[in-house]
Amino acid sequence: MSKIASLLTLLLIPFFQEVSAQTNTNSQTSKLPSWVAMIDDPNTNYYEAIRAFDLYWSNKIKPKGDTQMMREMESGIKTNSNLEDSLGRMSVAEKAEYELIRYHYKRFKDWRFEVKPFVQEDGRILSMNERIQIWNKQQEEIKQQNK
Repeated sequence: MSKIASLLTLLLIPFFQEVSAQTNTNSQTSKLPSWVAMIDDPNTNYYEAIRAFDLYWSNKIKPKGDTQMMREMESGIKTNSNLEDSLGRMSVAEKAEYELIRYHYKRFKDWRFEVKPFVQEDGRILSMNERIQIWNKQQEEIKQQNK
């Protein structure tokens, strides 16, 4: 069920973005928080991105993840009724904006999980080339051990 809802959401986002772009003079990307751009920048400092993300969400209700929604559906207990109330009062454009930020929220969580093993003490994230070099070195060591 959540896959269908996610697919429907992904299909409707472009429609809502067009509606939102028509009602707002600013582009959608100018409204996005700094942490959204940071995850696309290969030179981003991990700790600065985490700080920007946490600061942004410090006074906002975080979107529900698919797992949390499934648990609520199974148990019948809603854990975030403030969010439900807010969504009910939103216009189409506001709902589109919410879905967009929800998408980026999940994307950030995935990015954080993906890059965590490659974060250096200073917050620098190893480049893909550096990761490949490490992997190649490990493969050579394994070959040497098997001889």
